[in-house]
Amino acid sequence: MDPWKVVALASSGALALVLFHCGGAPATSPAATPAAAAAPSGESEMMLARDELATARRYLDDAIPDKGGHREQAVRLVDQAVFEINQGVAFASSGGRP
Repeated sequence: MDPWKVVALASSGALALVLFHCGGAPATSPAATPAAAAAPSGESEMMLARDELATARRYLDDAIPDKGGHREQAVRLVDQAVFEINQGVAFASSGGRP
C-alpha cells in the first residue's frame, strides 16, 4: 500500500476520533501546544497533527482490545502516521535534502 495512503487513512481516523471525543470542535489551536510553538517555521500544523495522533493512540490503547484485529491495525496506522510526520518534518528541516 502506498505510504501516503496509510498516512491519510490513519490521520483521517485519528481526526475523526478526536473530533468525536471533543464534540466536533478542534481540541486546540496550532499555537496552543508546546510542540507547535517550538516547531520549525511552517511545521506547527505537522506538530499539532502529531499531538492529535498521540491522543488518538492513547484512546486506542484504552479501548477494549477485542475488535477483530481492527484496533491493532488502527494502532499500527497511527504509529505509521506519526513516523511519516517525523520524517516529513526532518526532511523539511534539512532544506528538502534526504
